[in-house]
Amino acid sequence: MITHLAARRYRCFRDWQQVELGQLTLIYGENGAGKSALLRLLPWLAASGRQGLPTLDLRWPGLRGAGWGEVCWSGRGDDAAPDAERASWWGEDPEYHDPDLALGMRAAGWTVSWRLRRWDTPDWRWLDVLHAAQGDGPQRTLRARGRPSEGLTHSFSWGEQVEGLRFDGLIPRSGRGAAGPALESVGDALAAVRWLGPRRVGSDRAGERRGLTPPPLDGDGAAAQAIALADPALLERVSRWYHEHCDATLARAAHGPEADRLVLRRADRADLPFPDAGEGLQQAFAVLVGAEQLRARGGLLAVEEPEVSLHPRLQRALADHFVEVACAQPEAQVLLETHSEVMLLSALHAAVKHGVKVRLHWVEAGAGGGARVREVGLDAEGRPRDTTLTDAFDTMGVQRRALIDARRQRAPGAPRGGAGVG
Repeated sequence: MITHLAARRYRCFRDWQQVELGQLTLIYGENGAGKSALLRLLPWLAASGRQGLPTLDLRWPGLRGAGWGEVCWSGRGDDAAPDAERASWWGEDPEYHDPDLALGMRAAGWTVSWRLRRWDTPDWRWLDVLHAAQGDGPQRTLRARGRPSEGLTHSFSWGEQVEGLRFDGLIPRSGRGAAGPALESVGDALAAVRWLGPRRVGSDRAGERRGLTPPPLDGDGAAAQAIALADPALLERVSRWYHEHCDATLARAAHGPEADRLVLRRADRADLPFPDAGEGLQQAFAVLVGAEQLRARGGLLAVEEPEVSLHPRLQRALADHFVEVACAQPEAQVLLETHSEVMLLSALHAAVKHGVKVRLHWVEAGAGGGARVREVGLDAEGRPRDTTLTDAFDTMGVQRRALIDARRQRAPGAPRGGAGVG
């Protein structure tokens, strides 16, 4: 499992930010504070950890076309002096203390961090420094340089000289030294990360051709229908959620001689092509497919705004479902970024009720423009022990009081100052 995530000079995060992950991790905060950037960091590392890449993957869709200068901190002000313990933990290197970008994670018993800098000399473009330590063991360092056309090709200083060891993506995977095989477990943890963005597309009305292997679920969730049609057991579990909470089921239906598609089936109506089922049910579908894949094989599912277009009752049902999956699969992790008080509190209460390890992080703009991540403590019933969230949740209470005041002003005999309510 992935237990920690860290970043420095990444997007809006100027100083070191460290996030502890549980089986369920929730990210909350104001618009523009950096929640999405934080959630997307782990999927970006996962995309960059795949074989065949020279270093960080700047073509990953979650970056939305951002270049190197745009994913690195570019605000005003210098870094704050790093906390000594945190600097040591993430491998501050006196010879390489000023990278463009620093990222870190803990997984599979390893603490790993990367220092990346872009050089503008004709011969060399990238310099990576990877620090790694297993458990409480000594920290080891691996450095690599790369030509623009070849990626990262030279590496050395992993306790002893390591000949032939190459970065393949962000992870060294081969060579005569011990680094490659040992760090493959970190690569395996990254390979099990899946990401769903906030703009999930509906199922394709044309259906899916039979006999094809579906692509991975990622990004916009376009592969969700193909995955469900290829896995009857998964489709049955997803359909069960719709049956319990929407009084409907999902079923396979032939669509032409070579394709199948999903239909929504209710007892008192004709089958409805699933794209016509309503936006909320469409938005939830890819999330449910991702959750059921997580139940089957573990890993980490990162979802932005899982509550999109959902009624509060279904938001609660979806939050309960995440916790149910975490209970059923000890190797499953769910990372959610939400704006919904209903989704947040429902997930917290369900996690505490069922004994699922949960973490809640508040993201806020800090002094000087750098964003900060702060973990929010929870009481025994899963309620935040922090006035920050109380103030954030107070928005609905303010609106209710304003509505009551407006109604009182419109009551017979009440003074009618101002424009009133039409």
